Amino acid sequence: ASIPYPSKTKKLIDFSNKVYVAPLTTVGNLPFRRIMKKFGADITCGEMAVATGLLEGKSSEWALLKRHPEEDVFGVQIAAGFADQFTRCCELLENH
Repeated sequence: ASIPYPSKTKKLIDFSNKVYVAPLTTVGNLPFRRIMKKFGADITCGEMAVATGLLEGKSSEWALLKRHPEEDVFGVQIAAGFADQFTRCCELLENH
């Protein structure tokens, strides 16, 4: 028997005609993203975080997922070598 997923309200994001900033590692830190918001970025995305580091509780990886209140639409980038790592990491983020 399959287990039903919990019902959650999902916010749909309209990406059309939006400025989306998703810089690569070491460029997209929080101060840079705040500057981009001041220059009109609608959507910001944090630097790439590694799933194993997040699962191990490394503060340096968790710091990559922090956002400022001005970042009203914010995305994260997660790298994982295996599907189960990615799944566990997503579950951790969902419950964090």
